[in-house]
Amino acid sequence: MNDEERSLRRQLATALLADIGRLTDALTADIRAHSPFYASGRTVSHADLRVTCRRNVELALNDFGELPSSGRHIEAAATETGRLRAEQGVPLATVLQAFRRGGRVIWQALADRMRDRPPAQQRMLGDIAGALWETIDRFSSAMADAYGLTTVELQHREDSRRGSLFEALLDGRGGDPGGGAAAGPAPGGAAGGPKAPRAE
Repeated sequence: MNDEERSLRRQLATALLADIGRLTDALTADIRAHSPFYASGRTVSHADLRVTCRRNVELALNDFGELPSSGRHIEAAATETGRLRAEQGVPLATVLQAFRRGGRVIWQALADRMRDRPPAQQRMLGDIAGALWETIDRFSSAMADAYGLTTVELQHREDSRRGSLFEALLDGRGGDPGGGAAAGPAPGGAAGGPKAPRAE
């Protein structure tokens, strides 16, 4: 990446960050329009979705424009999102789709800003697109890795809980309230184990 492209990416990212509220509104509306799961607002409230979108867009633009961040790294935020959505039982495909919609909305905003740029800068549009989707890809990969690890952890906890209950039954403590308590609560604090991802 040469200095001219670096400068252009910084200018574009700064311009979009100045309009972060409108961009966040556009993204949350787009995600709800393309996902019945998020549109329902049951598992992930609309307020929660908006907060997450704003934070992730801000970090993605900082990364794309190589701007100083608030101390948080894009991979850390993606990991946090992946763990949370796995614990909430949101299907991985649904979360990945939301990330792709986010990349599309940001790209459309960047392309709109590029229309008034000099021809020499417009010729860099392909490189700009590649840089943006590299950022989105790293974000998505970190999220998916965290989602997968969290799913495994939740399953191990549930298997351990069921194993403890089974041992209690074998020991004749099936009717002893202490036997169930020893096994501990199910992941997420609800009986019956971790939430199964919905097929919406």
